[in-house]
Amino acid sequence: IMSGTVGTSEIGEHAIIRAHINKNLIAEEHLAKDCVTELKIQDGAVTDVKLAEGSVTGEKIAEGAVAGKNLAEGAIKAGEHISVSRDEENNVVVSSDVTATVYSVNGKSGDVTLDRETLGLAKVAYSGSFADLIGAPETGVNSVNGQTGNVVVDRHTLGLADIALSGSYNDLVDAPETGVFSVNGETGFVTLTADALGLATVASSGSYNDLTDRPPEMVTSVNGETGAVTLDAQKLGLGKLASKNFVSTGDIMSGTVGTSEIGEHAIIRAHINKNLIAEEHLAKDCVTEIKIVDGAVTGAKLAEGAIVGGDNISVTRDEDSNFVISASPAAIRADALAVSPAPACEEREGADFDSLLCGKFLVTGTAEDPCENFPVSEQNPSGVDCLWWLFALSAQDGAVCIQTAISARGDGAFLIRSHSGGVWSPWRKPA
Repeated sequence: IMSGTVGTSEIGEHAIIRAHINKNLIAEEHLAKDCVTELKIQDGAVTDVKLAEGSVTGEKIAEGAVAGKNLAEGAIKAGEHISVSRDEENNVVVSSDVTATVYSVNGKSGDVTLDRETLGLAKVAYSGSFADLIGAPETGVNSVNGQTGNVVVDRHTLGLADIALSGSYNDLVDAPETGVFSVNGETGFVTLTADALGLATVASSGSYNDLTDRPPEMVTSVNGETGAVTLDAQKLGLGKLASKNFVSTGDIMSGTVGTSEIGEHAIIRAHINKNLIAEEHLAKDCVTEIKIVDGAVTGAKLAEGAIVGGDNISVTRDEDSNFVISASPAAIRADALAVSPAPACEEREGADFDSLLCGKFLVTGTAEDPCENFPVSEQNPSGVDCLWWLFALSAQDGAVCIQTAISARGDGAFLIRSHSGGVWSPWRKPA
């Protein structure tokens, strides 16, 4: 055995008995793999003293080789509340003393009552409630589309149409009844050309020569010039006025611009320089009523002496060079002027002061009814915020008028103005 000359084939059935094996004789290296089979070992032959420590490994013992009867008495020792015996076939029977007394439970003795605190369990162990979880998430999905439990989500649950799953044109609920099936009788990958669309050749060529009705003759030159021709008055044989933006004093004084060179209505305001036309340039009686634009003649346009005062009438100019005509009380005579009698005081809202030619008025201006051509004072700043007493005298059917405005508020403003020759003087404080 020590030399390894005894192999499995040389050991007869039940040949090895306890007496043949010295104490601690058989070590791991002495046993061939799977050599120890049940047939090779005499009942009770293998005791713990016969085996060297660690000699019997899993690979040395064939599967099912060691039966209970092969174990020597005392090979399996019983612990507390455990008994070891053998049955009629000499197999080892391990039993538990089920009547053993419990001396303590989790360190407690006597009549111990078990609960979650005794077992160290959390509250959720017996409540089963999500709310009793210590680390429960703050939010979660409680339901899906109103459903709870084992929810199955499909297109019906989500309210989707059939096409959402199939992707088929035929599953459209409002698919058009008709579509384009052919182009000019062709199907498949159709290529459209000018000929296929019935277009003329010029549609694709863009050539003038492909026009079928082009004019027989074309302009080939302008005044003998070709290419990029620039036309001016000289090339067109026009007079000086046509090639200028204005008529200068020199042109008129020199006589280079004649009547024949000026077309009808050819001269506009932009052609005439400021102060170009002097008195000697105007023919007698050439300025008629229809030649003057309404409002064109202001006081500043009139020369000194154009308006001369008569008896009890004085003529002066204001800061805008407009004429101011004043009359002394003696000038207003019932036998010389048809003075209209002053009517009773009238209240006017949003009046135009130019239209109040005769009478006594209390004039109010508001945002809804603003005044026009109004006087201005500290407490009557605008036409939308004013309150005035107005006294007006007129003569010659309103051709001559004097207005006196007195503030109906606490600033005591007093202003006058006059109307003559169709022009109102500015509002001013009396001298």
